[in-house]
Amino acid sequence: MHLQLLFLLFLGILIVSPAQAVTMHLQLLFLLFLGILIVSPAQGATYWKFKMDGHTYVVRKEVQPFDINKMNDICKTFNGYLLELNDKSEQAGVRNYLYRTRRFGYTVYTGFTDLGSEGKFYHINSKKPMPNLNWKWWNPDNWKNEEHCVNIGNDGVNDLRCNATGRYICEVDYYF
Repeated sequence: MHLQLLFLLFLGILIVSPAQAVTMHLQLLFLLFLGILIVSPAQGATYWKFKMDGHTYVVRKEVQPFDINKMNDICKTFNGYLLELNDKSEQAGVRNYLYRTRRFGYTVYTGFTDLGSEGKFYHINSKKPMPNLNWKWWNPDNWKNEEHCVNIGNDGVNDLRCNATGRYICEVDYYF
């Protein structure tokens, strides 16, 4: 629905007078301000967002090779950080959103890693240890001694390669 509206606005810009085009641009900027669609400074990337328990969660739409430090820096452009699950309740809320919307193949990268401390996962931004969460069956397994990052999906959190291709989720400590 929102993308259709944006497409119609785009078409409207092409077929209206210059004065009307300014109005259309302002309407598009207003939609961006409302948060219906977020366009990031990071290479024109687009994101979807949802709100839960005083936090805003921002999910990258496009799939790309993951780089935990780079993605955390991108999250900082939203005044946030890569997802830091605080408990099983927050894990369930994020998991339910991913499952309900089915936009992201059910899994997204978080900010947890065990780089430099095998088996002891911590958050890349806060350095806090990862809380007791629901892990995917037989995980963490550090398969082939290559899995040092964590994603979240419908069946739990999972350790996986830090350079695998996927989407990531940012967390902001307030609504926007």
